[in-house]
Amino acid sequence: MDELRRSSHDGNSWSHLVTIGGEVLLRPLGFKRRLVTLDGQVIDLLEGRGSGGPDLIFLHGLGDRNSTWHRVLWRLTRGPWGRILVPDLPGFGRSFLSPGQSMPDMDEGLELMRRLVAEICPEPPLLIGNSLGGWLAWRFMTRYPNDLLGLLLLAPAGFMSAPEAYELGQRFLQGQRNEMTDAIMGDARFDMRFFARRIIGHMLSSEVVAELCNQDFREMLCQDGELAPYAARVRCLWGELDSLMPRRSLEMLRQEIGENLVFEPVGHAPQQTRPGMVVRELKALVEQLSQSALGAPCA
Repeated sequence: MDELRRSSHDGNSWSHLVTIGGEVLLRPLGFKRRLVTLDGQVIDLLEGRGSGGPDLIFLHGLGDRNSTWHRVLWRLTRGPWGRILVPDLPGFGRSFLSPGQSMPDMDEGLELMRRLVAEICPEPPLLIGNSLGGWLAWRFMTRYPNDLLGLLLLAPAGFMSAPEAYELGQRFLQGQRNEMTDAIMGDARFDMRFFARRIIGHMLSSEVVAELCNQDFREMLCQDGELAPYAARVRCLWGELDSLMPRRSLEMLRQEIGENLVFEPVGHAPQQTRPGMVVRELKALVEQLSQSALGAPCA
């Protein structure tokens, strides 16, 4: 297997069907595929454009790919933002790992994200991240605050204890298709759940996902007060129906960002099940930043 390019979605015909079908529908709105190469790693991304403003970068979660954002992207082309950039993270979708390459750890992933932002965004962008993508986004803010304008987090990971992080990893390593579909997409319509069960079932057996879950994330978990200095530049949507993340994560987030945490009756992936709500919160973030003295990157 080391002699082959690898992705958690390679060989998953259901995932490819959803991805290609969504891209066909997005094409008339101006979205196109683009490849960006950074130190030998090829990042496959979708690119579109809004009506003008800060660029947007969307980061998917563990085992997911950029197609998770399709229903949101359909609603964005007239919004107050510039380019809309939606990558497949390394090892997912069409951003293949090179022969012999292992999954990047969080430090490597953050450095790659920093280089990607520098490569494709002339000005600090807004990051929008779900689950693992939300973890990357807020950790990016704490490490490189000058490189970002603000964050919209959707059920972000990383707000938990080390034992809770281990237990979450075990759910991906040992979980069953139906149980994990309920945990991630419990508020989805029947037709969405039909595809989700098949895509998630394949993802759970992926060696790429297993490699990532077996990494040691303890140093990347949020410590008390780490995100609080940037709270004015952060907005978070958390789902009442989310049964994947530890319940304590909600209280930890509230302590970090206060009233900028929005609690709604949605699941773990609102970008798929409630895309209009995500767009609403994105617009609210833009307004939040415009009203804040912290709307510009910290010196």
